[in-house]
Amino acid sequence: MKKEFKSKKIPKKALIITACVILVLAAGLFALYRVMNPRKILRSEPVRLVCPIPHIGKLKNHIVACDRCRADAILAYMYDTNATGRVFTDNWGLERFTLPEKYTHIRKFEKYLCGSLNTLERDDYPSRLLLGLDPYAIFLQSCSNEVTYRKNIEFICDLADNNPYTLIYVYLPEDSAERWNSLSGKELSDARLAYIQMVRIFTEFPNIWVYYHSSDEWVLFSESIRSGTANGAIREDVIDHYMVSDIADLDTTYMLNQANVNEVINDVITLSEKYDETRLSYADLSEKKVVFLGDSVIGNYRNETSIPAFFADMTGAETYNLGIGGISGTGINDPSTTLGTAFAFITGNTSLDEFDKKCRGMASYNSFRLVGNDIRGTDGSGYIFVIEYGLNDYFSGLPVNEFSDSMTDAVRYIKNAYPEARILMLSPGYVGAFNNGTTINSDEGSVLSEYRTAVEEIANSCHCDLLSLTDDFGFTQDEIYSYLLADAVHYSEIGRYRIAQVMARYYKK
Repeated sequence: MKKEFKSKKIPKKALIITACVILVLAAGLFALYRVMNPRKILRSEPVRLVCPIPHIGKLKNHIVACDRCRADAILAYMYDTNATGRVFTDNWGLERFTLPEKYTHIRKFEKYLCGSLNTLERDDYPSRLLLGLDPYAIFLQSCSNEVTYRKNIEFICDLADNNPYTLIYVYLPEDSAERWNSLSGKELSDARLAYIQMVRIFTEFPNIWVYYHSSDEWVLFSESIRSGTANGAIREDVIDHYMVSDIADLDTTYMLNQANVNEVINDVITLSEKYDETRLSYADLSEKKVVFLGDSVIGNYRNETSIPAFFADMTGAETYNLGIGGISGTGINDPSTTLGTAFAFITGNTSLDEFDKKCRGMASYNSFRLVGNDIRGTDGSGYIFVIEYGLNDYFSGLPVNEFSDSMTDAVRYIKNAYPEARILMLSPGYVGAFNNGTTINSDEGSVLSEYRTAVEEIANSCHCDLLSLTDDFGFTQDEIYSYLLADAVHYSEIGRYRIAQVMARYYKK
């Protein structure tokens, strides 16, 4: 008789325990593999903002993992900012990442940063560090004691001294006048000391460069460059733009050193005290809509540092930026051009269908359409048109008389369509190009000053408001380079801010 064997049933609990043990072992082996065989980023791979290695669990030291990526630049801020570090990747093609945590206390900041950097081999050490440090916050964390304060920032000096081939960019906070004005007398004195001491200590080292943009009025006073941001810091596009100048273009305009730091910080404090007085000097145009028509002086800048944006920030007006780079005033009434069609649309001389057909895709298309939809059918009450042309007419060598005739017709079209609208004409400003505007660029052209004279004559004959970018804005030909970009034609942020400021005060009358 055959013996029957009965299969023994394995308990469910044992199966679950076995499966868990296998999973834990697999996870452990995988983690060990990742540590022993780190993934390297190839130069052909897309640059990412944070470390591309997926962190398993909560690692105490993020840079150890990022060392596997060979990051060339590291960003670490102890204050809120919208800086992304695109300057490193877009201009230099460097791999970079932002430390994934922010420590607002300097001791924790030091422990996190130095503890991570000390794990790197010499060959893997980043070539650039960008550190956002708040001098006054650190001073308070040092119990307002100068000796402790110095000790608390010495680790930056040690980093510079031990790694002489690493450039350390120190960005001081994006202060507003409101922040400086919120300090009491004692606090103000301490803050001033903290800023000056930090710069004096750091700039003893040639590889520490300190930048401070709040020395400019447009950074201290402008609310628009901070508007719409989650943390109240300056907008990302604005920061990226000035970091390109500082770091990529090696512009030293905003660099602090032992020779200038006292004067700069004193000027910032003095300027901040004038904030309320300055704002009161601007017209309240909160009930107005202002339409800017012009060339690249208006149209090349469409963010919060454009002339229309600064003007809106100062006056409360609703502004429309209809500027288009490369456009001449001579063609503004030519219906065969996109500008001519767009201008005809906002003055009621062509249909929406025709405008859409010819102008869709052009620069400022949306703005032209908004203005046309809003103003058509009204008498223009509550509107101001700002007209700025003439530079491209001069650069192109177009005849002054043709420019004058075209601009005169444009003003008349606006007046006929919207008799209650005000018109402000801006005559062309100084340039450094073409021998300061004295070169004649064609057989039919003239020097730049003749185009200015034409605008002034049109404004007078047509009873328009007039501001001369050479006479009314405090610029001289010699001083204009302080307000122009490197191309010697277009205005920098402070130049655009000054133009908007003079206009805002003009309407206060």
